[in-house]
Amino acid sequence: MDAPIRAASLRFTRVDPSRWPKVVRTLVALGFNAVDLPLVWREYAADDGSPDAARLAHDLAALLRIVADAGARAVLRLGPWPVADVAGLGLPDAVLLDPAVRSHTRRRNPRWVSDHLRVVPLPSLRSATYNTAARAWITAAVEAAVAGAPAHGVIARVLVGHGAPALLRDAPDDLDAAGLDPADVDATAAEADAAMGFLRGLAAAARAAGAPAGSLRLCIQGDPLASVAAAQLAADEGLAWSALPARAGVRAIWRDARLATTLAHGHHVDLRAGHAPLEAPSRATDALDVARVALGAGARDVTVLHGCAGADWVGAILDEQGEPRLAAARWQSLLAWAGALPEGVERSRRIGRDPAAIARARSATVFGALPLAWLARWGFSLDEVSAEPVGADALEQAAVAGGEPWAPAFTMDDKTQPAPGVSLDPPGAAMVRAVDTAGGRAWVLANVGAAAVAATVGGAAHALDPGAVLVVQTEEQTGG
Repeated sequence: MDAPIRAASLRFTRVDPSRWPKVVRTLVALGFNAVDLPLVWREYAADDGSPDAARLAHDLAALLRIVADAGARAVLRLGPWPVADVAGLGLPDAVLLDPAVRSHTRRRNPRWVSDHLRVVPLPSLRSATYNTAARAWITAAVEAAVAGAPAHGVIARVLVGHGAPALLRDAPDDLDAAGLDPADVDATAAEADAAMGFLRGLAAAARAAGAPAGSLRLCIQGDPLASVAAAQLAADEGLAWSALPARAGVRAIWRDARLATTLAHGHHVDLRAGHAPLEAPSRATDALDVARVALGAGARDVTVLHGCAGADWVGAILDEQGEPRLAAARWQSLLAWAGALPEGVERSRRIGRDPAAIARARSATVFGALPLAWLARWGFSLDEVSAEPVGADALEQAAVAGGEPWAPAFTMDDKTQPAPGVSLDPPGAAMVRAVDTAGGRAWVLANVGAAAVAATVGGAAHALDPGAVLVVQTEEQTGG
């Protein structure tokens, strides 16, 4: 099995090419073994929107040679909307402004989305024009990369699909272009069908262009446990998604990262270091906490966005000259810690918050108790604002028992064998792990499919809805 991917992204078009070798060498010296290269279609397009194959071939050949010479591997992030910090959704204007590409409302007005200080029309995943153009871009990028790779194995991963934190969707009222009556279409199924068809088309184009076997990962949006499309795609493809922010809480971050290890065809998890200038500020300590939880939960392939991004990103690990910033030493220590973890051992960390601040947020105001959605928006995790008393959760108690900042050691159950004491119907429909808590052995069950699961633990039956996570201690459910 290949070594885990520990990548940092390089927004190379924003960094002087003379600095590329220094940036790559510095990232490798910090402990990263791969460099994530986002290729932005908009930056490699001719006036008519078609890919500029000559420029692609020139830059990719140079970058892949630099990466190989540094003893690292490359992760190619192809989009067509690969990262958030790019104008025009990363698409050429000839494609973005094409009326045949746009998504529309019921009244046939274009949908508009924020694009930094302006708005642009939202593409439709059902547009045949958009699908054809996007596949042509993927084909050109993969062909250029394969031709420019100096050796077999330099290209470790190829990520296709929209990687930006904004969902391209097709609501039922957009289906009339296909001759369908919106009233007769199930919204969830329609969006899932559009997303799956779009991603599978990109994957087919990448494979036909020569993407290395086993390298493909399809970028999905949101929580993979809550996505019908993700559950179906995971049966045939590896997936890629962004880790939750620190405010989601350790349990939610750990759950998503641990889920990644259960996918049969591989995974890739994006972590964040910093933020775009127009986004809410993020703390370096929060980014490190999320990364530690994800790596401790067993996430094998990760990218830190951004390792080096030029002046258009606040808080990248390196500045645009390739010099380490203040947080670089902390990332280096984190990578060394993750690399030293014994095989099959997980560790978690409690992301703490001032209990007084939580109590004030949860207390009633003049207008009554604040809704959870508002509290979550202000940075309080759902665990913190739940009905359970602060600190009552068994896993949280175990994580801080005895004053240890890192606890407990989780067993990694063999995914090919049923966990002892636990039976599932249907078999293999849920992720199962054993946890030794302060109160004894507990089982964590996570439904990773689209259907309900019946779980039997110690003779007691428990229903597990799609996307749900249950913590079962002996014969009594203690949380979920």
